[in-house]
Amino acid sequence: MQIKKNSITAIMCVRNESYYLPSFLKHIEPYIDYVIALDDGSTDNTVEILEHFPKTLEVLHAEYHEGQDWPERANRLRLITRARELGVDWVLCCDPDERFEVRFLRKLRKITAGEKKCYVVHFRELWGNYRQYRNDGIWDSKQKDILFPLADQMTYDYESNHHIPWRYRELDNQVVKLDYNLYHCKMIRADHRILRRDLYNTLDPELKMQPIGYDYLTETDGIQLKKIPFLRRYDYSTIPADLRQYKD
Repeated sequence: MQIKKNSITAIMCVRNESYYLPSFLKHIEPYIDYVIALDDGSTDNTVEILEHFPKTLEVLHAEYHEGQDWPERANRLRLITRARELGVDWVLCCDPDERFEVRFLRKLRKITAGEKKCYVVHFRELWGNYRQYRNDGIWDSKQKDILFPLADQMTYDYESNHHIPWRYRELDNQVVKLDYNLYHCKMIRADHRILRRDLYNTLDPELKMQPIGYDYLTETDGIQLKKIPFLRRYDYSTIPADLRQYKD
């Protein structure tokens, strides 16, 4: 296949994402050219969903690893390396449980027509319902590098397997923060927060990868919530219907 010039390819690592994935693909389809995914041993129909999506360029496969052996760094490196081999220009780093602000998606082409930098946005944890996010303390400072060009030389020598940037080292001094929000759906429900806390406590029991630990993911002392302004909205129709009904 001849890859379009100045194309934007969504890349993602997935495992058992059939709950979020169909609506996520609907969310990004109008704005991207291709999808490249790495499946880490799904036992549901995640791979089938991706293979039937018309913009999927390739689905890579990895052997599933339990607990601390989960090779996030190696999986991400494999994705960006394969994207470069296929001739991809820009990658949009995604997770199926995330939703982009509408304004950001509408500006994607303009952003990628400009400087070849690594672009970072605010990372907002939805909390309690799908139209509000938590913004006290550490919650207001979260960000994620999500959009950058690929290059012939891409050093990805992070020591840790988890909690690392998507970007390769050559972009470390070429980071631009944009005033857009990326919303994370997996913190809406209280039970999902508990599962996430317990997962990371299992992956990193000695807190080597994140010294502040993971118990804060379920703590509510001093909690502040902010309703999403209209101009900061994401497409609310593109999250699972039951999450649109959920309220803490």
